[in-house]
Amino acid sequence: MENSKIKFPTNEELQIDFKNTILEILEYIKRYSIYDVLSHFYWDYKISFEDRKEKDERWLKSLKIMYLQILFSCCNKTDNFEKLEKCNIDKINEYLEKIHSLTIQYGIIFNKDNGLSDEENDYLIHSYFFKDLSGKRYDIFEIQHHKDLLECLGKEFKKTYGFTLDDLYSGILNLKNNFYFKFENSINSIKKLIRTKKIKIDNTGVHMIAKFNKKEKQQLNEYLDDIYNLELANLKKLTKWNNDFLDKFMIEKEYYNNFIKNISFENWNKLINKIKYKSFVKIDNEYYILLQQRFYDNFDKIVIQGMCEMLTDREHQDLRERYTSNIEKVVSDYFRQILNCREIYTNNYYDYGKKIIENDLLILYDNNIFIVEIKSGSFTPELAINDLDSHKKSLQDLIKKANEQQDILEKCLIEKKKVSIYDSNNKRNRNKKTEIEINEDTRFFKIVITAEAFNDIEARIDKVKLISLSKDTLVLCLDDLRVYSDYFKQHPCYFIQYLLQRKKAIGNENVDLYDELYHLGM
Repeated sequence: MENSKIKFPTNEELQIDFKNTILEILEYIKRYSIYDVLSHFYWDYKISFEDRKEKDERWLKSLKIMYLQILFSCCNKTDNFEKLEKCNIDKINEYLEKIHSLTIQYGIIFNKDNGLSDEENDYLIHSYFFKDLSGKRYDIFEIQHHKDLLECLGKEFKKTYGFTLDDLYSGILNLKNNFYFKFENSINSIKKLIRTKKIKIDNTGVHMIAKFNKKEKQQLNEYLDDIYNLELANLKKLTKWNNDFLDKFMIEKEYYNNFIKNISFENWNKLINKIKYKSFVKIDNEYYILLQQRFYDNFDKIVIQGMCEMLTDREHQDLRERYTSNIEKVVSDYFRQILNCREIYTNNYYDYGKKIIENDLLILYDNNIFIVEIKSGSFTPELAINDLDSHKKSLQDLIKKANEQQDILEKCLIEKKKVSIYDSNNKRNRNKKTEIEINEDTRFFKIVITAEAFNDIEARIDKVKLISLSKDTLVLCLDDLRVYSDYFKQHPCYFIQYLLQRKKAIGNENVDLYDELYHLGM
């Protein structure tokens, strides 16, 4: 008896199934209030933080909220809603899980049908299955990260948006406190009332067993509101952010209309990609943030775009130059914290092969030379499955070219043994900063630092065969460097020893980690 082969659906069959599923769920959910539906799924997501066992499912709960924001934005508005029951929630959940399953199948079939190289297939599979993950940095570093990026643009920010960067950060802090602490406090208070048999909660609602005075009833209602509705995520109530700013983080209606006109995986993925950067939802003229992590991960990109909209070309260029220069300073400051050395040079120039060549950051420490290139251009926001060429170009522009610059300086030092470093590319009025002299014991560390985190790629850049880097090159994001500046503050030798071990992992097929900090065991 022959073994039956598994029959995979074709791309066309999947597209039809996906379109029908989308049309079905749109027809179904429009009968219910977006506020009520999102309140339930948002509660389900938040409550998962109370249970460590749910950690692996938390990202899927967040994904369902993202799906619902997109789907409700595709529905025509109506004021007549049916009462939302548990069976309705279960039905909606089934639809969402089917959509998720279909998108996974599409990713597999797409790679199978498009005749790509093994390297391209590997990259697409990896990026597709990491596309829904968020949370690029530790919570304690999120505000600091955006201070690092935006502090140099404080005046432009206030002029553009009408409030200060301090107002931005205090709003984020309020949202974080509500999400983690106020919600948890209300949960614990409700649990205490249940435990002391003052209230009972079942499928029909909340029942008061003990007698409550007016103040106690009011407090109970506040606890229940914190748990079961969206007001802990109401942006107007919790921040000083104005409508002009909030609207920057709303996807334009035309994108939803285009999706409805042509329902396909490709157009769905475009919306998924957009909502990573524009993650707010608007309900009855109130703005809510239910996808907090996506906002914290990506909002600096939208903020800077908004600041540039009203600028002349010259002003735009000046702003970008100050932004880039600031990031270079931030990176050099973090290295200074780690290595505690004086010989750190930024914006460097040197002569080689009848050319004047630039270097971003050069660090000399105890016969170790750090050749650092800093890239603040955005990694392509498009999904690799939608635009592989764009991803290839991003990797070339951000990493490959930076690595080539490092290789030239390393080659120059090895050939000449002694190289002068200058502060300008103008030979007539430049000043010599320092002179580097190497010997046979000198160690080189080539590190590319990116302002934007695409950690799942950077941590395994030697496994990404779409580009080839020179031996022993490390690619880190600013977030990792920030962690290192605290982790290795005891003494520079710990950082040096770590880098030596980290270099040994490059090219080792048995070491394939998806986060740079995993190399530290974090």
